[in-house]
Amino acid sequence: MAGAALVAAAAHVPVVALTLEEAPYLAFMFIGVIAALVLLAISVLVEDTSIVYTAAATLGGHSVGRYAATRLIASPMIAGDVGNWFEPVGVLAVCAEAAVVVVAITALARRSRPAGDMRHGMAIAGGVTVPSQRDRVSSTR
Repeated sequence: MAGAALVAAAAHVPVVALTLEEAPYLAFMFIGVIAALVLLAISVLVEDTSIVYTAAATLGGHSVGRYAATRLIASPMIAGDVGNWFEPVGVLAVCAEAAVVVVAITALARRSRPAGDMRHGMAIAGGVTVPSQRDRVSSTR
């Protein structure tokens, strides 16, 4: 996930200079997103916690949503992006941000399921169905 966050951050860098003159508020938003993505990449390498993955899913989801919004509705001071869905840098950023979201949600889902949890109480080992630990304990009572 750190790699995808850094790719997304790098994809935003060239856009800062372009929007600085045309729509400064947007340039500062991009700078904020870049900083947040870099911090997120570092955080996921240092701290493997649910808070980091929640932040990643939130940031990535917001960025993808904001990209879609600017393609559908003109933003103040900048209307040229409406309908421009396939701008190469934008597509790169959205794909990287979507990867961040998918990895973050997957990590959160794995954390929410207890270790050793079996969907139907059975595990398949070498083609043989074996009762899970939970079923063995309950059948001995």
